[in-house]
Amino acid sequence: MKTKRRIPGAPDREEQTRAHILATTKELVQRYGLRKVTMEDIATALGKKKSFLYYYFPGKQEVIYAMVKAEFEVERQNTRLALAGPDRAVDQIQSYFNARVESVIKQTESNKAVSVIELLESGKGGDIFLSLIELRRAFDREEELFLAGLIRQGIKEGSFRPLSHKVISDIATFMFSVLRGVQFELVFTRDSSPARVRPLETALEIFLEGLAVRSGRRG
Repeated sequence: MKTKRRIPGAPDREEQTRAHILATTKELVQRYGLRKVTMEDIATALGKKKSFLYYYFPGKQEVIYAMVKAEFEVERQNTRLALAGPDRAVDQIQSYFNARVESVIKQTESNKAVSVIELLESGKGGDIFLSLIELRRAFDREEELFLAGLIRQGIKEGSFRPLSHKVISDIATFMFSVLRGVQFELVFTRDSSPARVRPLETALEIFLEGLAVRSGRRG
């Protein structure tokens, strides 16, 4: 009997099932809110018994944690794809910020934004709130380090003026804080008008101009 060969890099059946569970959970959370969704609700929506769900996740906390983590991973992947084109660090930084903001805009306009940001900011995560906060912090820290790497790349290219590691780290942290502030505003207000996005564009322009190597002062 021939066995079906798995394509290298393709998700196996268990991974596909887990992804389906998380997508279903996301839909339920969007519709009813985190507190109201139960393991039984998720199992029913899947057309399965709770025992099926417990095979993949010990409980609701683990399902929600995995759902939020998956959201962060998708955001990271989409951002990295946006950086595949431009070569210069300054262009990559602009593409990075544009991709992050565009992702939030698309979600809010389609009204499909799972309230991950709202959940983390409002503290409505119940017993899993602290674990989600730690997950968010870890994700943010990785992104700050990534931004710092782009700044170092710009210095190596000669586009940015030399800076100490401490200053680079501080700049990356502050730039990312500005980005998060704009993202939160977009999610909370459901307003993706240019007036909401412009502050980030202005701040980014000023930062990049300040980092640039100048051959002379402007008159």
